[in-house]
Amino acid sequence: MTGRRLDRLSRDVHFISGLMAHKVPFIVAELGMGVDPFMLHIYAALAEKERALISERTKAALKAAKAGGDAARQSETLRGASARHGLDQGGSRSIRSQHAPSHP
Repeated sequence: MTGRRLDRLSRDVHFISGLMAHKVPFIVAELGMGVDPFMLHIYAALAEKERALISERTKAALKAAKAGGDAARQSETLRGASARHGLDQGGSRSIRSQHAPSHP
């Protein structure tokens, strides 16, 4: 098994340790062929921590977007629905939509 970077192989220390314990041959191009097993554990631990940090940042960003974007998203949805039904800003049908057929 080969990989360019250890974190592309896995971001789980247990998985990497399992490969090593079962003597599964794998090469991480970034680290080279003769890398010390201790260093593999260190890099695996860093990759696992990075995964946790990415998850935390993603969850925080989604929460912030949901909290800050609800009103904007609702008004955008209403504007889109109004346009599809031929309504102007005030909610009444525009003259064009009443008399002329709409073309995509």
